[in-house]
Amino acid sequence: MVNFVAWFTAIFPFALAVFWYERTWQSGAITTTAARRWLLIRVPLVLGVAAAMFLSVMAVYERGFSGPAYTLLFETLRGLTARVLGS
Repeated sequence: MVNFVAWFTAIFPFALAVFWYERTWQSGAITTTAARRWLLIRVPLVLGVAAAMFLSVMAVYERGFSGPAYTLLFETLRGLTARVLGS
């Protein structure tokens, strides 16, 4: 289930941004430099939305923050911080 939710929440916000741009601006102009700049500026926002969607859906599906997805996330973060901080 984690894989399906991850794929959906990763692709949906980017597709929404591209389709919104195409609908409100010139159709077919997504390959212009201005369009690329517009999308590049919004990548951090879209990544944040994707992460929030994933964490929210998994919290609802697993009925809290102690399910397998969060256990894996916490263990990964613990290992990364130990390597970065040298603990």
